[in-house]
Amino acid sequence: MRGRLLHRLRRGAVAPMAALLMTSLLGFTGLAVDVGRLHLERRALQAAVDVAALSAAREPSAAQGLAGSAMTRQGYGTAQRTVVSGTYTDDPGLSVAGRFAAGGTTPNAVRVTAQTQLSLALTRVMTGQANTTVTATATAAHRPLAAFSVGTQTLGLDGGLLNQLLSALLGGSVSLDVVSYRGLANAQVGLLEFLDLLATRVGLNAGTYTDLLNSSVGLGAVLDVAAQVLNSSSASAATTLEVLSQASAAGRRLVLGDLLSLAFNHSMPVGQYGADQSYTNLDVNALNLVQSAIQLGGNQAVSLPVGINIPGLATVGVQVRVIQPPQGLPGNALGQVGSSAWTSQVRVLLTIRLLQLFQGGVVNVPLIVDVAPAEAELRAIACQGEPGTDATATIRAHTGVVRAQIADITQAQFNDPASSMASAGPATILNVLGVVKVTAWSPQVTLGSGQSDMVFTQQEVAAGTVHSVTSGGLVGSLLGSLRPQLDVQVLGLGLGLGGLTSSILAVLSPVLSALDPILDGLLSALGVRLGQADVRVSGIRCGVTALVN
Repeated sequence: MRGRLLHRLRRGAVAPMAALLMTSLLGFTGLAVDVGRLHLERRALQAAVDVAALSAAREPSAAQGLAGSAMTRQGYGTAQRTVVSGTYTDDPGLSVAGRFAAGGTTPNAVRVTAQTQLSLALTRVMTGQANTTVTATATAAHRPLAAFSVGTQTLGLDGGLLNQLLSALLGGSVSLDVVSYRGLANAQVGLLEFLDLLATRVGLNAGTYTDLLNSSVGLGAVLDVAAQVLNSSSASAATTLEVLSQASAAGRRLVLGDLLSLAFNHSMPVGQYGADQSYTNLDVNALNLVQSAIQLGGNQAVSLPVGINIPGLATVGVQVRVIQPPQGLPGNALGQVGSSAWTSQVRVLLTIRLLQLFQGGVVNVPLIVDVAPAEAELRAIACQGEPGTDATATIRAHTGVVRAQIADITQAQFNDPASSMASAGPATILNVLGVVKVTAWSPQVTLGSGQSDMVFTQQEVAAGTVHSVTSGGLVGSLLGSLRPQLDVQVLGLGLGLGGLTSSILAVLSPVLSALDPILDGLLSALGVRLGQADVRVSGIRCGVTALVN
């Protein structure tokens, strides 16, 4: 009797606890549903306000009507909104809040704020309020922009050596003549058409440009889509790109945002740029595009199978290492004032084998060359009364520092981006049975960085004019200026055999001078020049609308 009573008491205690737990569980479930709905509504409203601000900023004098139409198209025609035309000052020195000012004699920006009311069940129960207010704000302004590139617009190699290099980088077989490569240097790829076609290729038609830029895409697909864009304007360049695409080994991929950059409006749906006439005719150079894509998606350390032959004097083995592909905004940039583009950082190891110099031994001289990136920064865009003919873009360009030295370097040091030539010691260039040993070393020769501000007019943009900056140093005679120091040991004794050292230097000096143009040509295939940077502006646009802070 007593046991049955205790059982009934326990059962009576559990029931209220279960009811309390169920109430809490339902409350948390309701809260999760409300938070999810609130997040989705804020996101959708922000997207609608972004589109409204962009639409209105194209014509600030008609901002009310344009913003209202855009909100209606996005399904928010009844949302309470405030549309303010004003002046936006693109000055990083100003606080974000201080860059937009309402009104002004010539408004160039529009700020749109919208509110909606969202009914949330749990919130209504807890607060007694029927609805929760959701607010979103966006500001869009006319921001001039330019498309520009830094690198080299010429190729200084014969077709054979260039084919060797690109075959090694791509992982396939390339056999083209120099005329084909020069055709790429003269061809321009429509940037936005390229992006939209590539989005279709990778199945991102319904995504945004952010989604596209974050995508990993095949190197072959990049080259093939670029060929599609060029089919109507330059069939020969398109054919060259198709050959390079077919030579790209399977599995070569790159992140598109490492190759190209849009410095604004990433959230716009794919295809919207192409539909906006403000963005048409913004191009990138086909050669620059290929150079950057191959370095990002191909092998970054290669050895040429045949190397370089200097008749009667030497053969030269070549290893190339892309220490750092183009960083920041890569060699091709589409952006606003302050945008920058870089070339690659490259290391080259030339192993010079002197011919018929010494019976019983082979003289191998290692020569290391490090080339730092060149940089181009968009410093200013001037929009006059007739932007189509009067607009100008100012680019500040820096050449990369170049260092060359004869010294000992291991394969591990060559492949290590952090290794420096500064601590490299003498290299053994001749060893005859341990009896005669010759070492060589040279002080480091450096080309400092040169700088120049270049102003491009619309006429120069249309003509494809290239402006160059040089270091003003030993351009054209970098390797020829090396001063090798030789040391001869016979049975471990420094006997200073002057005749032997003189013979080696007599052959080595002209070889070093002959290598200067060959090295410059080799690097040009990677978009890099010794002590020189070539800059081209392919488009200047005034009055392009962009979302701003």
